Amino acid sequence: MKKSELQQIIKEEISRVLRENEVRSSKIIYTVIPYFSNGYEVNQNDVKSFTDYKKAEEYTWTLNYHFDVIENELI
Repeated sequence: MKKSELQQIIKEEISRVLRENEVRSSKIIYTVIPYFSNGYEVNQNDVKSFTDYKKAEEYTWTLNYHFDVIENELI
């Protein structure tokens, strides 16, 4: 997966969270990026964003993959 493709997936996921939660003020969005077992290919179907770190952390417990949690501060 190209970097630009991953960036687009993250943007779409953040937009979804913003729409669903009607975030209006400066907030942090946590995006979970899971990787397949090879450690570098992103499982794009399971990329998810959350407004609450605890929910992002709980989501990672359901994954059988390596993952990163990216913190996105909205200004």
